[in-house]
Amino acid sequence: MNELRKSIRKLMVARLAVVTIMVLAAAFTIDWSVRVPFFILVGIAYLVGIIYTVLLRREKHLYILAYFQITVDTVLVSAVVSITQSINSPFTFLYILCIFAAGILLSFKGCLFITTLASGLYSAIIFLEFRRIFNPPPFTGLEGMDSLDIFFSVYVKVCAFYLVALLSAYLALNQRRRNKEMERDLRRADKLSTLGQLSTSIIHEIKNPLSAISSSAEYLKKEFNLDIYAQKLLQIIASETRHLDEYITRFLTYARVETGNFVNCNLNKILDETLSMLSGPISKRVKITKVVPPDLFINVDPAQTKQVFMNLLLNGIQAMSDGGELRISARIVKVDNPNPRQNKIEEIVIEFTDSGLGISSDNIPKIFEPFYTTKEDGTGLGLAIIKRIVEGHKGRIEVRSELGKGSSFTIFLPQEKRS
Repeated sequence: MNELRKSIRKLMVARLAVVTIMVLAAAFTIDWSVRVPFFILVGIAYLVGIIYTVLLRREKHLYILAYFQITVDTVLVSAVVSITQSINSPFTFLYILCIFAAGILLSFKGCLFITTLASGLYSAIIFLEFRRIFNPPPFTGLEGMDSLDIFFSVYVKVCAFYLVALLSAYLALNQRRRNKEMERDLRRADKLSTLGQLSTSIIHEIKNPLSAISSSAEYLKKEFNLDIYAQKLLQIIASETRHLDEYITRFLTYARVETGNFVNCNLNKILDETLSMLSGPISKRVKITKVVPPDLFINVDPAQTKQVFMNLLLNGIQAMSDGGELRISARIVKVDNPNPRQNKIEEIVIEFTDSGLGISSDNIPKIFEPFYTTKEDGTGLGLAIIKRIVEGHKGRIEVRSELGKGSSFTIFLPQEKRS
């Protein structure tokens, strides 16, 4: 709501500037015969601006206020155009400003409404003047034009209105998406800051006592002749202590992921070493296919990269409890360089695709957030750690998924020359 309020305030400032420029321009472009109605319309525009300011201070129904403001401005622009040579009016561009403002402040439907309103009013002015239903000022913009020329001129301008509407709506949508991403990154940064502050105390206050408890349980189990019930209790203590210790370790790993030692590694070798660590009945029911060029090298930290690959492999395997296929592929692609003066750059694309349960569209935006999990025994840190490691390698990770058809996690890493 605050963002909309700021946008409306900016629109009001821009509107005041445009009206003032119109007054100055009128001294040179407006015929004496139409200056009185022109300045009356300018006075109405100033008056309406004052009303907007009062309504904005109340901070109620801001979206309706934006709708009302742009609609009234479109009507005022039509009135100005109608008394300034209509089809040849120098103020026709004001329609473009109204449409652009609608694209920024309103929804796509709202932008289309304003565009249709502007097109309809403009076309109606020309039609009424052409039919001589509307009595124009002493001189009219239709003089010396036949019906075909008039139609073509109106058609071109209406098409321009809708093109501007589509462009402004597209730009506004991208801006809103970037704002949401920035807000999400800021929230993640706040979480990381809090985790960093807590990590030291957690190490001393929890991790060390857990080691003592686990060691004590193992000692009691070995040194004393306990009955079966007591041994099971000690076994539970040791097992749960290890589980809690593992959780804290993952927590600290996420909170303290650091830049590792980067070396040029053969991607196949890292994948083979990671796959060799997989075992168990679940992995045996899954067919793993690897399609990777044999001479593909990546500049990474090997240990962190294995951790990323292992987590993605385990997630894929766990998503196919009844078996399935997990496909690993890699390739090099060319993408646009952020610097337009330079040639395209190369990226390494590594993809892990499974045929498992899939992820719902509602959960996809949340899966990389820390502590978010859909598993009963999950920590919600696995994918968050993966994202941090990948970003630490100046890369990014994306996910595509469909319920019942599987998921695909794609890692993009910059391609660097081997040293």
